[in-house]
Parts: sequence; structure tokens; C-alpha cells
Amino acid sequence: MKQITRLSMAPLCAVVLIFGSSTADAGNPSFESYAKARKVIDAAVTAAGGATRINGIESVSLETSGTGWARNQSPKVDKPFQANRQDGRVILDLAGNRLLVEFDGGFPGGVFANRTVITDEAKFVLNLRAKTIQRNDALDPANFEFWHRLFPPLMLRKAVQQAASLHYLGITTLDGKPQHMVSFAWDNGLTPTLYIDAESHMVSKYELLFPDNLTGDAVSELAFPGYREVEGIQVPTGYTQTIAGDLAADIRYTDVKINQPIKDAEFEAPYGFRGIAPPPTGAAKVVELADDVYIVDGLANFGYSVFWVAFEDYILVFDAPVNRAVTRM
Repeated sequence: MKQITRLSMAPLCAVVLIFGSSTADAGNPSFESYAKARKVIDAAVTAAGGATRINGIESVSLETSGTGWARNQSPKVDKPFQANRQDGRVILDLAGNRLLVEFDGGFPGGVFANRTVITDEAKFVLNLRAKTIQRNDALDPANFEFWHRLFPPLMLRKAVQQAASLHYLGITTLDGKPQHMVSFAWDNGLTPTLYIDAESHMVSKYELLFPDNLTGDAVSELAFPGYREVEGIQVPTGYTQTIAGDLAADIRYTDVKINQPIKDAEFEAPYGFRGIAPPPTGAAKVVELADDVYIVDGLANFGYSVFWVAFEDYILVFDAPVNRAVTRM
């Protein structure tokens, strides 16, 4: 978690000192775009609770409940996609370099209950139903930045830290309300676009461009339908996720805690869980099992294989490729 924590805890004021007001660059398109974006972000920081409170966030705990739609695994290709219960919780311990993500819900193949833990000392995944533990030193905290972006105050903190990349994209409407659009560069190269209400100055949603397996280049968005105050900070009541125009999740935040004590036991392996072999760490390889029958073996971090059979007119794939790199194999 070091990368996430280090960047998340940087003070907002440090960027203010670098990017103070200036008249020398007035009229320069890049500077004007930055200046407009910075004004919008500063107003949003104030509306969300102020720089001091947002800078003081050392931990966030979320308990969630809602519905997810199996867009990539639904039994039917056509809509509507299968809906499944999707409950969970997230603990972002920014001060302690620790992350916990837990899911309890359903998917087209049945039900699951998993917990992923990343600390400086250990990285493992628990199957809470089968009572197994799989240690995996290859787990990358950067894979979990999505959870960081579930909390708009932390997104605003990141935007200020990345102030040099701020761009004002103009004004639009969302549900009939005017919205300022501001983009900035995340540490991993992603460029979220924030929609910030022109009247309340609250983050209404954010968008990201990404390569979608079903539609090609597409937009993923997380919209925050409402806010409430916790520890003087405006926190969302939940979110809806839309992928390439398809509703993917409708989640409520049933409980939000900021800077509350976190038990060390949350990040420890429970007693009595049976250990299973860690996922492969070597390079994945294609293995021919028989004529026109193949398997991709050794997919690190995923713990399963991709199997396919080549027929005369088509190819039948089981457990479809997880990303472009696997597809190209």
C-alpha cells in the first residue's frame, strides 16, 4: 500500500505553494484551463469539509449493500443482465499502509464470500465460505485504487496533489443541473473527469475511458446520488456504476467511518483456515492438450486457466480472457 498511502497523505497546501496566483501567464490557454479547473476544485474541497479535514483523513471504513449486474458473465448475451446481491466492506488504512476489501454476494455460478488483505507484512485472499487462505505476494495495491476512488473527498485530495495536470473541460448539465467538468491525471496514468455541481460544488460523478471487452473503447462512470456529513466531511450515500451505458452496480453505503480505531485482527489471517497453493508466479504459457485443444496455464494473480477449442468455423472459449495480454497469446 505504500504508493497509495504516500500519495494520498500528501498535504493539499503543498501544491498551493507551487501553483499560486499569477498574472504573467494570463491569456495562455493551458494556464487559463488550469486556473478555471483549480477554482472549481478549491470550491469543491471547501464544500466537502475543507482542506484541513480532508488532509486529516487517515482511514476510511465503508460498509456497502446493493445490486450488481453480471455484464460479462450473464447467462444471456442480451439485456437485461443477471442481477446479483453485492454486499461488502472496505477499510483503507492510509496511515498504516493497510487495505481490506471484502465481498459477500452472488454471481451467475453461485455465491461467494472473499476477503483480500494487503499490508506491508502480508498479502492474502480468504475464501470465507470454504475457510481457505491463499497467500499472494504478487497482489499489487495499484489494482485496488478503484476503492480509493469510491470516496470523493480523497479524489479531491488527489486532484489537488496532481494540480499540474488539472484541465477545465467546460460546463454541461446532469439531471438538469449545471456541472463543471475537470480532468486530472491519476498516479497510474488514468485520467478521471470529475463532474462538479455548479451550485453545491459537490462531486456528482466521475468518468474514465477504458478498453471494454464488449464494446471497445468506452466510458465507465461512478455517480454519487447524495451526501451526508460524517466527522465534518461530506461523504456519499452510495454510488451507481455504469459501463458503456450499461448499469453495472447500484450500491448504498450503509456505514461510513473516518479516522476511527481499526483492530489489527482485521488484517490478520483467521485461525483454522486451510492454506492453498499460491497462484503461479511464472510467465503464462499456451499448452496444446490435443489437436485444436489448448489451455493458457499459469495466469499469475488469477488462479485459473483459459481453455479453448478450435472448430472449423468458430472458436469455443471457456473462462474467457481476462485482459488484452492474455487475448494476444
